[in-house]
Amino acid sequence: MIKFFRKIRQQLLKENSVGKYFLYAIGEIVLVVIGILIAVQLNNRNQDRVQQKEIETILIKIQKEIVSDLHYSNGRLRNFVERDSLKNRILKRQITYDELKTGKTNLFHFSNRYFLFSMKIAGYEQLMEHLDDMPEKYDDLLRRLDRHYRSGTIQRTRAKLDIYEVVQNYNNYLAEHESWYGQDRYHNTISDAQINFYLNDPYFLNHITRLNQAINTSMRELVRWRIVAIRIFHEINELLGENRQTVPDIARTTSLNSASESSKYVGTYVLSKGPKNTDLGSRLEVTSNKNDLFIQYRDEREPIQLRIMHETKPWFVLNRFASTVFRFEHSGPNTISVVLGNHDQTSWVKMDDN
Repeated sequence: MIKFFRKIRQQLLKENSVGKYFLYAIGEIVLVVIGILIAVQLNNRNQDRVQQKEIETILIKIQKEIVSDLHYSNGRLRNFVERDSLKNRILKRQITYDELKTGKTNLFHFSNRYFLFSMKIAGYEQLMEHLDDMPEKYDDLLRRLDRHYRSGTIQRTRAKLDIYEVVQNYNNYLAEHESWYGQDRYHNTISDAQINFYLNDPYFLNHITRLNQAINTSMRELVRWRIVAIRIFHEINELLGENRQTVPDIARTTSLNSASESSKYVGTYVLSKGPKNTDLGSRLEVTSNKNDLFIQYRDEREPIQLRIMHETKPWFVLNRFASTVFRFEHSGPNTISVVLGNHDQTSWVKMDDN
């Protein structure tokens, strides 16, 4: 190609045709410029592909962190349910001297400890480093991520600080007013004085109530986090296109894996145990639509979707009552055990199975 143009240039020079040579020179310059522009465009496209690949890698990392956090949050949920059962026994004064003395039940740890939830943020922080390089198609996702990781973190931090404050005030009280506090902690023993505090001191019952309220707030924030996190997982999948990730059970948006499972849950449930003066009333209607379960409490309410809270256990929550856990049980008569957080647990029996 270079020899071809060189021959033309030499021929024009021999002919001493200045006009034609000038036109040729302009044409050659134009061709060079076009070549440069094509090269730049190809380079930009290559850079865009590399950049897109890097962004997708980070988004997949965020998805993996979300799935990991969802699994970890299951442990917090189990802890919440277990604590709720013991909390109810404490407030109903069902704890015995023997179970405390033998160590079967440890109320010192129960009243002092609660393992909080912390989400992974490495993927989000890495994405923020590429903020200036993000195409417009990611704008909606970036806004949602910002609310999730920034504003949401503020709310969860407030809930954590509330728990820390309750526990700290409780320990300060014990250190100032209970003589057994230092010695029993040092020797890792439980004295009769400590047992008497748990069984008879109203301060302990008040502390358990206050701590439970703070934990319920933290639980509501955790449920809200899960709902938004799952939504973000699916939004990222839509943007990934052909590179979309397989959706694990823990990140599904439906109540059930398949519509065929709904028959185990659908029906009318009546209150069989627990307080009657809750927002749920005394009758629950569970219906289904494809892979989703809905629950209706009190006649004037519209059915609300039950959102899955555990990938292997039939545990669900509602947006409206984020710290209320609906646990379906199928041993014997089909029942729903409802963890109400600030109230005693309730049990509901399916009328069809009575």
